[in-house]
Amino acid sequence: MSCPCDRRTFLAGAAIAGVAVAAAGCANVGTVDTNSVPTSKDPSGATTVKASEIPVNGGVVIATDKVVITQPEAGVFKAFSSVCTHAGCSVTEVSNNEIHCPCHGSRFDAATGKVLGGPATAPLAHKSVADNGGTLTLS
Repeated sequence: MSCPCDRRTFLAGAAIAGVAVAAAGCANVGTVDTNSVPTSKDPSGATTVKASEIPVNGGVVIATDKVVITQPEAGVFKAFSSVCTHAGCSVTEVSNNEIHCPCHGSRFDAATGKVLGGPATAPLAHKSVADNGGTLTLS
């Protein structure tokens, strides 16, 4: 099969297509999807989120606070730094009780923050989260 265009046009088109694919694949790198979870500030300035917004066996990333909140089992909430310990990228997803970093594929346990798969070798730092009658408060 032959291309109806010259080599230069073909290569330019391929380069543009490659950039478009790369941009689409990296759309979430650097911008963290918070799953549109509404947050607010309490009188002390701490971030709050409704516990009902955190899925069981999953979690959400609060980009403004660089925190990931998980619910590894019903009614149990954990919080960790959302900064991957490998290269400083932000984790972007929590599913099946695993926290995922898109940059190099590190995976962390949603209950403990421990590394499940590298290249990261250190766990995510624990953060404080309190359940105040269905409202979670980060401190």
